[in-house]
Amino acid sequence: MAMKSDDNSLPPGFGTRPWLVQGSRGDTLTFVDVSDLSLHETVVPEVRGKTCLGCMHGDWLLMLDESTADCFLLRISTNPRTKIRLPPLHQPLNFLSTIKMLESPDSPKCTIFIASSPEVEEESYLLYCRPGEDEWTKLVSPFNDIHLSAFMCNYEGKIYSACSNLVVIDMVDGKIQLQRVGTIKDEEKYARGSGCYHVVESCGKLFLLWIEELGCFGNDGLLTAIDVFCLDLELMSWERVESIGSDRTFLISEHYTFSCPSIEGVLQGNCVYLVWSSCDSERLYKFCLDDMTISFQQILPQPTKPWCRAFWTVPASIQSILPMEISAKPNSLLSTKLSKDILLNDLDEHIEDGPGNSLCLWEHLPVDLLELIVSNLSLVDRIRFPTVCKAWSKVSNPIEQAKVWPWLMHISKQDGMCRLFDPLRGEEYNMQVSIFDTNEDRHIFRSSKDGWVFASAGIYGHDIFIINPFTEDIVEPPMFERRYHYNGVSFSSPNPICPNCYFFGINSSLSGKFLNIHTWRHEETEWIEQHF
Repeated sequence: MAMKSDDNSLPPGFGTRPWLVQGSRGDTLTFVDVSDLSLHETVVPEVRGKTCLGCMHGDWLLMLDESTADCFLLRISTNPRTKIRLPPLHQPLNFLSTIKMLESPDSPKCTIFIASSPEVEEESYLLYCRPGEDEWTKLVSPFNDIHLSAFMCNYEGKIYSACSNLVVIDMVDGKIQLQRVGTIKDEEKYARGSGCYHVVESCGKLFLLWIEELGCFGNDGLLTAIDVFCLDLELMSWERVESIGSDRTFLISEHYTFSCPSIEGVLQGNCVYLVWSSCDSERLYKFCLDDMTISFQQILPQPTKPWCRAFWTVPASIQSILPMEISAKPNSLLSTKLSKDILLNDLDEHIEDGPGNSLCLWEHLPVDLLELIVSNLSLVDRIRFPTVCKAWSKVSNPIEQAKVWPWLMHISKQDGMCRLFDPLRGEEYNMQVSIFDTNEDRHIFRSSKDGWVFASAGIYGHDIFIINPFTEDIVEPPMFERRYHYNGVSFSSPNPICPNCYFFGINSSLSGKFLNIHTWRHEETEWIEQHF
């Protein structure tokens, strides 16, 4: 439950680090402290009945009264709050897209830009004005093949539109000019499925983020991945990168992306934080580029609608602060693994150096004792048990009697190393799987069943296979005709090598209005598609 301020003051700590702020067109703003996800409500009379169109230059909000077209800038971090009136804005909200500001309101070059929405307007244009002017000026894009929308960002005192083309928006002799710098090559452009782009400047470089959704029904999918590209100005091409810097964090909400220093215990370095509205709540997702994992936490108890979504406020004063040093706190899992490795190394040395080589003692342990040892082993150790020596391999199948439970399996890099995590014992293991050791294909785990993993490969994700990572047995169905866009894939038999096994993929919208099912069985040359 949100804590409400009695004196309409801002919550403590606001303005010293990034916060999330959400308005519901009432007179209350909800502040989310990302350090502990606590909620704080503050009455702000200036926002009553207004819609927040975006946050610019730190903590300046662009507010609009749809009933009167009254438009103004509001800075909520000052006391008293600073309000700057702008010309009336008569365009409907669905006609508008990204909002950017050229320099702060303290500068004579301060100009507010609003891009038209590519989903509604066929003609690409910008609306712009300066504080004190009586009306917005409409600037139609002179480039027929360029739509200025969600790809705008501030960079070196100018505004850049960067996706397929690089365009500079600047004020020259008091007039706004658009200059086309060149076409940007993007070799992976046509391999992408459903999703959206974001552009952000960070440490003097331009980055393109591709937010990938699972599904093909538009705005009704699930977050699956975030790809990051950096603009090579010499080659004029987007180059895929695996890191944005261990000391940097990207923050995304709606059309807006910010770069800020990582903060220990609050914002992890080399991660992208994304505000995403789910069917039951408002969530803050974290995509870690170090291991390609996705996690999320609830930030608001109810999902929000566009124009009422929580937005980031990142005061400009903290963006130049050096990132805080990462503390050298030991990782418990790593410490556990290191301790085990040390014990194993000590044991190896004892076996090698001991008189007469004590390995024979292990070979001649009684079978009853061996079975007792096996009964207390984890699943992975049971799998390894018969490979220790010939005598141990004669013990009755240790897997059949194993007390098994679900494990987590993850692959972060294309080096063949799979990570297994036992959630009950809190232990982590590494396992090398040769088929994943490649620099050519991008492997993604899609589902698992009875020890088999359904995976896809390639930038399109349409090259699929089912593999047992312990035995490396593999089943290779025909490729999908289109890129991978399924909500779920599975198979009917515990052993997919069985000739009677059916394989199927399901693709549906979250609303349940659309459903596609693809099926395949051994010896068939293609997948059969059915629509419901």
